[in-house]
Amino acid sequence: FHRVKRFLFAIVLVLALGAWTLWGNRLIGRTLDAELGPLLTRQLGLPVQLAPIEANLWQLEASSPKLTMGDSQDPAVVATDVKISLDWSDLLERKIRLVSAKASDLMVRPSRWPASSTPPPNDYSFLDPWLPRSLQLDAGKYVSASGAGYPIKNLLWQRQADGSATANWAEERSAGDFTVLATVKSLADLLQLAPIELELTLAVADKPDSAIALKARV
Repeated sequence: FHRVKRFLFAIVLVLALGAWTLWGNRLIGRTLDAELGPLLTRQLGLPVQLAPIEANLWQLEASSPKLTMGDSQDPAVVATDVKISLDWSDLLERKIRLVSAKASDLMVRPSRWPASSTPPPNDYSFLDPWLPRSLQLDAGKYVSASGAGYPIKNLLWQRQADGSATANWAEERSAGDFTVLATVKSLADLLQLAPIELELTLAVADKPDSAIALKARV
């Protein structure tokens, strides 16, 4: 009899946890739908729109089919299949930091960033919590003011323990695919618009002897 009671209790507990997780995920998703867009709008200074968000409470993950920044008809940023994750340790310290961010496609067009009557900040350190420890893109494109595109693929950005940041990606050229590895020695200096040390390594894909290394202080 006692074994049966324990068995039934275990089943009820599992069902309760499952229901709590299901409804918790829906509740978190609806809360993020209502709050995250306006929060990012206030922080970044331009309209941010998100397609309906799905959340995973246990894994602290959220995903959205589409994120748009700026005018929805002529946006400054568009990302598709966006997925972000947080960390319990940061939340327990009442901090919100992105652990990782992924997207299948990202388009950035700075010329469409809304104009402002106030001068731009001379320190962008306030963006630090929103820069993930790692960022992955299947494909990305920078679009100039004239509409010319600069496409890249397989981007991986990573923050390093020593305060630096690295980014590597590939570009399709007539001579073949090029790979690029960029290293910023101090992410904090970059955000503060201070002089930075930059290292670039360029190579033709699958030809390691073609690598060219450049170093600059800008």
